Amino acid sequence: MAAAFGELLGVVVATGGGKTRIANDLIALDLLPRGDRILWLAKDWMLLRQAAEDLVRRHDCLEVLGRHGAAHKFPELRPQGASTRVTYTTLQSAQSLRRRGESAPGYDIVIVDESHWGEGGRLQSNVLNLLAAQAVVIGLTATPRTNTRFLPVHEPITFRHLVEEGYLARPILESPCQTNAHWTARLDPHTSDVARPASRQLARDEDRNALIVSTFMAGRDLYEKTLMFAIDIPHALRLVELLRLNGVLADYIHWKMKACDRDQVLENFRTGSGARHSRTEVLVNVETMTHGVDIPDVRTVFLARPTASAILYQQMIGRGARRIQGVKDAFRVVEFADETPGGESCRVTAEAIFADVHDGGEHRSRTRSVALEVPTRHEFAPSPMVRYPGSAPYGDMAGFELQPRQTFGIEFEFDRLVAPTNTSSRALTADMGTLLASLRDVLGSELVASRPGGPGSSDGGDRVWRVKPDGSCALEVTTRICIGEAGFEEVHRVCAAIQSVTESLGLGIKRSTGTHIHLGWRPTPAELARLVRLSAFFEPALKSVVAPSRADNRYCSSIGSNLLPSSSLLTLDDWKRHVTSRGRYLALNLSNLFHSKGTVEVRLHSGTQEARKILAWVSLWMRVLEAVGRGVDAPEEQFTAESGPFVPGARGDILQLLRHVGAGRAMVDYFRARRDYLLDNSWSTHWTYGALAERMSEQWRASDRPYRQAENR
Repeated sequence: MAAAFGELLGVVVATGGGKTRIANDLIALDLLPRGDRILWLAKDWMLLRQAAEDLVRRHDCLEVLGRHGAAHKFPELRPQGASTRVTYTTLQSAQSLRRRGESAPGYDIVIVDESHWGEGGRLQSNVLNLLAAQAVVIGLTATPRTNTRFLPVHEPITFRHLVEEGYLARPILESPCQTNAHWTARLDPHTSDVARPASRQLARDEDRNALIVSTFMAGRDLYEKTLMFAIDIPHALRLVELLRLNGVLADYIHWKMKACDRDQVLENFRTGSGARHSRTEVLVNVETMTHGVDIPDVRTVFLARPTASAILYQQMIGRGARRIQGVKDAFRVVEFADETPGGESCRVTAEAIFADVHDGGEHRSRTRSVALEVPTRHEFAPSPMVRYPGSAPYGDMAGFELQPRQTFGIEFEFDRLVAPTNTSSRALTADMGTLLASLRDVLGSELVASRPGGPGSSDGGDRVWRVKPDGSCALEVTTRICIGEAGFEEVHRVCAAIQSVTESLGLGIKRSTGTHIHLGWRPTPAELARLVRLSAFFEPALKSVVAPSRADNRYCSSIGSNLLPSSSLLTLDDWKRHVTSRGRYLALNLSNLFHSKGTVEVRLHSGTQEARKILAWVSLWMRVLEAVGRGVDAPEEQFTAESGPFVPGARGDILQLLRHVGAGRAMVDYFRARRDYLLDNSWSTHWTYGALAERMSEQWRASDRPYRQAENR
């Protein structure tokens, strides 16, 4: 490691980003193989235990681990000796070396977990001064102090970066609850945090306590498993009492409890296996769960205490930031704002902590409004892809990628789910009027056509949403031209609104025609050729993530069988003749590019009204078009046109397509889950492809295992 003795190196990774995993991978894959001896320091044995257990669980090296001191805290580890390669101890125990006048016993690397804790204090300073003379010292923290001694060895890995890459759950920041509780806010000069006598006023305010509990009760189904931070021990006990009176399984944990009791409470909160009572729904804690405690399925963090410490605030928030793939990708933050005349500096807020996230579009308050752009024609201005931030109530789109200056439109083709008793045009017009009314309720009258039918292209190429009859189905709903985040959110709101309406009218998406998307594009002949080659190569993979009714359908004819270009297509006019002669019922319909619409139409999609499924498809094709613009072509591999969805190798694997075009982790996770769901629930019972689908499912999951292991490190 290129560092001089005496230097303190800093590794900064946002809370929940896996600092321990990073350090343990360094130990197992680099330091131990080259013969280094490592000392792991932390402020308490709970942190040390978590670090050691992670190393053993993932790298199976218990035999080289040891401890210095406190045998009762971690009896599984032997006392350090000649065979010990990694030694765990607290800062307090490490100081005993200095008191006895001993030198550091041959350590090469010293890792200081949560290095911001106690920095500047005498204890850490004494220990590090002793060790740094003979070893390289690495500090791990999510929240470095502004005057830290640790020199950063990399750009900080921020919360925003980890959310965008899909490693952390997104914070949904609810508007602060106004308590109207008055208090005299003062800072403690020793801790630079709120003075305890001052905050005690809030802890004893019964109206405030009742508000905290009633806020939880009002959103109980939404908040689910909740971690609540209280001001002091009496405050925690009172909140638990009130929660239990309301039928909530609540418990408390605080710093004065015996370690064995704390462990039991935590285990009950994690798994429900503790002895106190059934699994805890709300855990109220005081000064115990701000560092290193790993309970990934916490869904909500209640901040019932004020703090002036940005470091403490981020540590508290971080308890909810763990992501569980396919289960949890967001968490809620509920905070309480008190009346603090002249003392606002005594309260750090989520809005302030996540200001950089907010500026980048990652945080939205629940009262956010978006200025809606109203494009009059389809546009395309290539620019870097951005990821949708995923704020409430649009959290299910988090990580979906979009071209911010590329327009899009959607066609929903509805049919009767059962034979109608009244087939008159008057009945159809009434149904269309009901749908229009639901659109106006969501969007306002200015973005919705004034009456059913009327002029307007079927691809949403207009300034308003339309509902009209269609020759291939009972009626069709078309979007206006949408663009950017606001367009994604608009479609999301409308889909939620029309689903209940269409159900009551007995309408559903027609399976044979489905839901089509349009993307504004302005390609060159070379880009068109790359798009067709890329789409044809991965056509089997694309078919694996749509329902069987869409993958072998006369309205979605094969790309590879119809569009594969020849070297004679040198101009856009050549391409125009090539695509228009093959009809419009292709899975990838390019004919609209050469008319006033200026769009690529993707007809290969499941019949759905669900916004997440539709917008994931929009996102995928935006990414494909962006990659084509960067020069990405089909892999250099011979292939023939395939009509079926299941072929061996990269061609049939949707995740290979996503990685080939540079899609982010959130998109990979979504389509992995979508493919696996369809394989297990639709394709496996198909009369033609069922057996093949099951075989390919096993192969794809096996080939994806190394990627998933790498992602989880």
